Amino acid sequence: MKLAATEIKKMPPKEKLKLIEKLCKSIDNDIIKTEEDIIIEERGRLFEAGKMKFDSWENAKKRLLKKAERRNKKVLPRVSG
Repeated sequence: MKLAATEIKKMPPKEKLKLIEKLCKSIDNDIIKTEEDIIIEERGRLFEAGKMKFDSWENAKKRLLKKAERRNKKVLPRVSG
């Protein structure tokens, strides 16, 4: 469906809104993807391909606590005394 600008200007507001909605839906979502969207999609592909590595909550928790502990040592130096 081809529409000239003059035809669009003559359309009632509701028809213009429908046209806008169709245009928005037709835009490729890849253009407006965020970095997070891209990471999530990649991880989904890895999971579906069976290439995603998993660990237990206990091991993940230990790693996170160690990382937080190292970060706290850098930020809050120990005071002796």
